[in-house]
Formats: sequence, structure tokens, C-alpha cells
Amino acid sequence: MKNILYVNFESDGSERPIWLVINFDLDGIPWSQKRIDINVSRYTTENVSDLMDDVIGTPVFMRELTLSRIYGKHIGINLESLQSRLWSEQTDPSIVERLILLVSDIAEIISIDEEMFL
Repeated sequence: MKNILYVNFESDGSERPIWLVINFDLDGIPWSQKRIDINVSRYTTENVSDLMDDVIGTPVFMRELTLSRIYGKHIGINLESLQSRLWSEQTDPSIVERLILLVSDIAEIISIDEEMFL
């Protein structure tokens, strides 16, 4: 699994993170699992204009994100829910090679997790 953070550049030159894209190995997404935990602090950074559309991906909606069972910069993805949505959209989940998450959704899940311990 390889995480890539895609950023946009503001007029002042600062980076604004947009998407975290999770690319899976040859084994693909482990659809047999109900959920997976993702370390969102490990990634390489690329410009959003470099995002290639030659790989089949799907967005992960906020409702499919969960608190992770691993404390820290991890989030959970409910694969069961995601797979169900894909089938309802008449998309075969087995063709999906990467998951696309909004950074703002990740930040919200992480803040909820951290607030639990304050």
C-alpha cells in the first residue's frame, strides 16, 4: 500500500492538501475484511495536477470512515459499507485499485479521535 498526498499551491506558494490517495499492491484492496486501518501520517507528496487517471479509483465518503482501533494518526475505512455502495452504483469493487479520501474528512475523523482523550 502506498499513500500519496496531493496538494494544491496557493498564490502565496503555500501547500494546501486536497486528497490522500491510497494505492494498493498487486493483491488489491482486501475486500474480504470488514474494515482496514490506514496510517495517514505516512505518505509522499505530489502536486494535484500530477494525479493520473490511468488507475481506477473510488472516493471514500465521510460515512465510510471510522475511528481507528489504532491510536494516533490512523483512520478506519469501512470496506463493507464501501463495497455495498459500489455494488449499488453497479461498480464491481474488484476493479478498484485505489481509494481517494478528502483531507478535510480525515482531519475531522482524527480530531474526533483526539477529542475523546482530552
